[in-house]
Amino acid sequence: MSAMARGGVVARRLQEPLGLVAVLAVGSSVVWWYGLSAYNSRIVAVMGLSIVVAAGLNLLTGVAGQLSLGHAGFYAVGAYTTAMLVVDHDWPLLATVPVAAVLCAALGLLLAAPALRVQGPYLAMVTIAFGLIVHDIAVEFPDVTNGPAGLFPIALPRIAGRELTLEELNYLIVAVVALTMYTTSSLIRSRWGRTLRAVHGNELAAGSLGIPVVRVKRLAFVISAVYAGVAGSLFAAVNGFVNPDPFTLELSILFLVMVIIGGAGSVWGPVFGAVALTLLDRRLSSLADYRLLVYGGLLLLALYVVPDGIVGTVRGRLRRFGRAPSTAVAAVEPWDPDLGPDAARPTPAGDGPLLEARHLSKSFAGLRAVDDVSFAVERGRIHAIVGPNGAGKTTLLNLISGVERPTTGDVLLAGAPLAGRPTHEIAREGVARTFQNLALFADLTALDNVLIGLHLRAGASVPQALARTPAVYREEQALRDEALALLAFVGLAGDAGTRAGDLPQGHQRLLEIARAVASRPRLLLLDEPAAGLNHTEIDALGALVSRLRDAGMTVLFIEHHMDLVMRLSDRVTVLDYGRVLAEGTPAEVQSDAAVVEAYLGTAASPTPRPERGAAEHQTKEIIDAHG
Repeated sequence: MSAMARGGVVARRLQEPLGLVAVLAVGSSVVWWYGLSAYNSRIVAVMGLSIVVAAGLNLLTGVAGQLSLGHAGFYAVGAYTTAMLVVDHDWPLLATVPVAAVLCAALGLLLAAPALRVQGPYLAMVTIAFGLIVHDIAVEFPDVTNGPAGLFPIALPRIAGRELTLEELNYLIVAVVALTMYTTSSLIRSRWGRTLRAVHGNELAAGSLGIPVVRVKRLAFVISAVYAGVAGSLFAAVNGFVNPDPFTLELSILFLVMVIIGGAGSVWGPVFGAVALTLLDRRLSSLADYRLLVYGGLLLLALYVVPDGIVGTVRGRLRRFGRAPSTAVAAVEPWDPDLGPDAARPTPAGDGPLLEARHLSKSFAGLRAVDDVSFAVERGRIHAIVGPNGAGKTTLLNLISGVERPTTGDVLLAGAPLAGRPTHEIAREGVARTFQNLALFADLTALDNVLIGLHLRAGASVPQALARTPAVYREEQALRDEALALLAFVGLAGDAGTRAGDLPQGHQRLLEIARAVASRPRLLLLDEPAAGLNHTEIDALGALVSRLRDAGMTVLFIEHHMDLVMRLSDRVTVLDYGRVLAEGTPAEVQSDAAVVEAYLGTAASPTPRPERGAAEHQTKEIIDAHG
């Protein structure tokens, strides 16, 4: 490994620890500098707690893409949990913080159930409703919350028998902020952070890579709620009393604006956003009736001037001048395509087919897209599905991969039924796929796309990722090395640090295949992989698929380039109007009378079917492919 590559490895390993030290040093300096004034100490405390809430909201909204306008509700639950336990039950204040965290985690899990059934503005409405419900409970149940009067007095926490001052409490808050930034940074840069970004980028593609989309969204809700609950619990100590007044929709909007202005999705964006908005909020204290107007105007201005937030804009400008950190591409061991039969996944003994489709049918509002289709794919072979547009080819692949559920029929993989199972479960059984319309994570680099494809090969748990243990470092480095080797294997070694959306279409097709192959599947489904490629790229694609077949991988693909189909395929199935028209070797299909009659007409019916259009020419290629 070169000195530059070694330096890149060391820099990645030190990112989180150095960030932890930086937050502790800067935060402690700020507390010491402003600690002479009780007013300033309170501002610093609120600023720190806002960073904690914004960091959690950034995981949910900025990274996972789930919009929330109800985080003031979790903040309130944390504050009221501490207030009730301290005031009514005489608990030590610090002992209430874990209780608040657990309660908010449970509420986050509960809120995720209805919230994950909707998207976009509907998701925002669900979270708004949650925040309003929490606020109304605080007002309307005085026997529990003491209503508008609130709960008081809440003494500052005690350590070693001595009550802390507000300035000393701020040092504790700085430690909480540092721990928050360490854990969020660790999570974002781990396999779980990549899954959150994958769900944000394309849920269908994420599921096809074995990522349980609903579970990942639920995880984001829970972690985000815990951070807000911990911050709310400490807010009760800072404020000295808790009443419903602070926990309004306005506060939820303020938290969201912090994330957006700081830089949604970036690790340090919430810090800059929370600092800027907390200071601005103090300045607007005399304009309480106009705060929402100011926040709205500020948000519009920020989206126009710095659409990627403070951190994103600075990073973009540094990249433009060549000073942004880049993806260091080191020399790695060549990727080993020797997958072996069935990719090291044990299967029942015997020489039967790897994949069987039995009487598959799929109807959409009365239209039968796939009609009683049966075929088998032998292990270690390349099997092509051909036919005109509208013949049901992509629907058939969707039924196999779990994107669609069959109306009737079954799909067996090495004898195990797949039909009706979720996409991510089918992926875990060893089925990977590409899509007719590219489904890359366009905002992520080529390297990150392949790393997401390695999700099923990674084993770090969420607690391990949050703690960034040495085992996680070692696993991440091994995954990175394999991803770089795989990019080199498909011919994209120089594109590792390039955004997937910025690659030419031919490279995007290869990247999508590399991402699918990363899990080393038993069965690789390719949906028109040569679409949009030139002749040179098609030849390279054919060589790549042949190498995968020779290494033991089974490939089922849809394609309209018949030269490629005839050159690669061991067996071909022809579909027509959702039914199997013919099946056999390429030579047998070329000479099949049913294919000739259906697509070229006969002496009795010399006129080809007009609805076939361009597909008629493609089918003629089947017959004329090799003279």
